[in-house]
Amino acid sequence: MFIIAVDTCAYTTAFSVFDAEARQVMYSKVLAHSVPFENYEADLILPWLHRRTLSRFTREYNWKSLVPHANRPVYCAVSSPSGLQRSVRCGEKYCNTVLQKFIPVDSVLPIDHALGHVVSAFIEQEAAVTFPLLVFSASAAHTSVIYFRTIDDNAVLFEGVPYCMVQGSSVPCGLGKIYYLVIKRLLHKYAGEAGKNDFTHFDVLVSHGMPKHKNELLGKITSRMRFDCCSFLLLIEELLHRDSVVKKEDVACSFYEAFGDLCIKHLEGFFTLYDVAQIHLCGGIANNRYIVKELEERFNKKVLIPKQQYRHDNAAMIAYAGYLTMKRGLRLHMKEDVTYEPAFDTLLKRARNAYCRVFGTSKRTGLC
Repeated sequence: MFIIAVDTCAYTTAFSVFDAEARQVMYSKVLAHSVPFENYEADLILPWLHRRTLSRFTREYNWKSLVPHANRPVYCAVSSPSGLQRSVRCGEKYCNTVLQKFIPVDSVLPIDHALGHVVSAFIEQEAAVTFPLLVFSASAAHTSVIYFRTIDDNAVLFEGVPYCMVQGSSVPCGLGKIYYLVIKRLLHKYAGEAGKNDFTHFDVLVSHGMPKHKNELLGKITSRMRFDCCSFLLLIEELLHRDSVVKKEDVACSFYEAFGDLCIKHLEGFFTLYDVAQIHLCGGIANNRYIVKELEERFNKKVLIPKQQYRHDNAAMIAYAGYLTMKRGLRLHMKEDVTYEPAFDTLLKRARNAYCRVFGTSKRTGLC
């Protein structure tokens, strides 16, 4: 059985071919990083961009590589963030029209993009997975914490909202967005999403600094009770504009560790509520090695992170989620005591507006 996956998420168009019997990713490629956040919110331009990109790539892909396996069924997994139904329909239409011209597709599976991130650490690392495990997935537009007793027995502790109250603990959605925006501010890069090279350059910046301002950042974030984009960006700007003595490297290192400590603080509560043998960090936040080190040293927890190519938006994770959905009936079970607040895009708009009121409109920042 083969699963051909297309990831039609908020920022990326991606394509992958997964051999389900060998549990092997045969091909995985990010085809395009798409349009700004405003167009994602409108849910208008994005489906058109996905269709155009996928159609062009399908004509170029070497479909002859699958000819020796022609007798095996082919399924197509398509993804989208929750609520963006046009993107789901875009993926389904692609599979039922364009893709059918090149290879017969038995059926199309809609997969939630967030679920792909949740299982991304499993790809090519199944032997290293230990249950029970706690999955902490944080990307640009969603944050999820899921507890797995086994792959079939799970509970979503919170997902896809800016603040979810669980046992009195509050964790923001879209933690990856905070991380990306601050990294881009410190690297003076404002266009597009933070990519793999940006994280590498940021790690170099952090390695040359000292966490001199870490306690100040933690104190102000805690006192404001606002763990969000706006608060962090404002505090970073205050530090950078304070005086010439403040080094950007020290600010980067301070943010790196302060952000990690805040994430760990929110995870800490789950260690007392649940028996956790292993922790999976998924999404862009898996690039923060400080979180991994602290979880392993302070809490004596085994931490598993996805391979580099599967940490950010990709189609291989969608294919694997499709495989688990078909073979194991994987579905995530929401806890009933999770409460919700407004959607993340509203929170980001507030952050952007507040930032612009303080620092003014500037083409250089790309935020206003």
